[in-house]
Amino acid sequence: MRVLSTDWPPAATRRLWLRIALLLAVLLLTVQWAFMATTISGNSMSPTLRDGQMALVFTQAYRFSPPQRGDLVVVSTEKDFLVKRVIGLPGDNVAIHDSKTFVNGAQLDEPYLKLNGRWQVDEGRLGPSRYAIVGDNRSGAQGSSLLAVVSRDRILGKLVYY
Repeated sequence: MRVLSTDWPPAATRRLWLRIALLLAVLLLTVQWAFMATTISGNSMSPTLRDGQMALVFTQAYRFSPPQRGDLVVVSTEKDFLVKRVIGLPGDNVAIHDSKTFVNGAQLDEPYLKLNGRWQVDEGRLGPSRYAIVGDNRSGAQGSSLLAVVSRDRILGKLVYY
């Protein structure tokens, strides 16, 4: 007479499923640690980003290297999170004349700009760990797309999917 095993599922199968579950848990925690989802609010980044559009932020992008000119970044303010483009790096002289950006005296190539206005911003030098950020929609009043200087610690991450 043959005795059937009561070990169902087999121990090897249970170990395999336990390993898969552990791997998925580690992967999920890593993704939650490294990425943040956000929804674009407003038109200051138009036409690059639309109001209501979902975006993914890589929060660890600047852990080992600094933000670069042209990066789309999420910046923390006292009240909100903003998505803006980096146009000036620490030590740069930045100015805007007729919505054309000048960095260290040379006009910045900004192929993403489709909506220009008549912005005028006098030249200023960025201090250490300071970045100039601005929205891509420069067709309205100067304050509508916010040209700001922010410290590095206010930059939470880089938009990687939008």
